[in-house]
Amino acid sequence: MNLAVAISTISGFFLLVGCLASCAVMQGPAFSGVTIHYVGEKLAATDTVAVFYDEKDVVWPHKVIGRMTNDIVLQYEPENVKRMMQEKAKEVGGDAIIITDLAPYRTPNELDKIVLKAIVIKHL
Repeated sequence: MNLAVAISTISGFFLLVGCLASCAVMQGPAFSGVTIHYVGEKLAATDTVAVFYDEKDVVWPHKVIGRMTNDIVLQYEPENVKRMMQEKAKEVGGDAIIITDLAPYRTPNELDKIVLKAIVIKHL
């Protein structure tokens, strides 16, 4: 086997392993590859967190206690990110989140990625 064929075979192997590893992370049940970043108040944990998509839909008095976003990840299931944001909001004492933005992030020669942003609110 000549050197060019050996290098090509080894490169192909590592490419395949990398692809399989990223697919495993992206398809996991909780999509553990996402990190939720939160800035704001931390209150006593709550049991449930409602989801709104417009602040006008929140009919009860409330205040904003924080904001959150996710790492830029290769993933087209914003619902998974939303669920993780709900869990984070429970941890910090939020009663609801308001999804404020869902945007693709694109750079040359890369696959599309998503960024989700939300506000965490608390009943007054």
